Amino acid sequence: MVGELIKRCLEERPFLGKLFTQRRILRRLIRREVTESETQLLGPVTGRLIDSELEEMVRRKKEEWLRRGVRPGLADKAAELAREWAERIARWHVEHLRDVVPEEELARIEKEILKKYLQEGLNRVAERWIEAFMYEKL
Repeated sequence: MVGELIKRCLEERPFLGKLFTQRRILRRLIRREVTESETQLLGPVTGRLIDSELEEMVRRKKEEWLRRGVRPGLADKAAELAREWAERIARWHVEHLRDVVPEEELARIEKEILKKYLQEGLNRVAERWIEAFMYEKL
């Protein structure tokens, strides 16, 4: 809502648009509009939000990273990477199972599929990504 208002205002006043984008103010304002549902996992079969058990898994992993000395921004990005990776892999697998397994069965097991790939995403994909950024030589 606020982002749309700002965009319309900036289209009418191009000078302000240059000022906002130069200072990255616009990106920050629009980023604040991201709702919690956009950071939660969607089931690849039903398209509905998966319950908070998986988000609790992400929260625990982020706390572990923070205890190990990972910067908060890097931990957030790693969690986002793991979520997106898990959704894409689960969607890919579900698409290949649609011809073999009935839709009701896929809907029943979508949470387990997503949970498996989220766990793998947090423990392997995001871990490697964090290690690459933390120990990178400048």
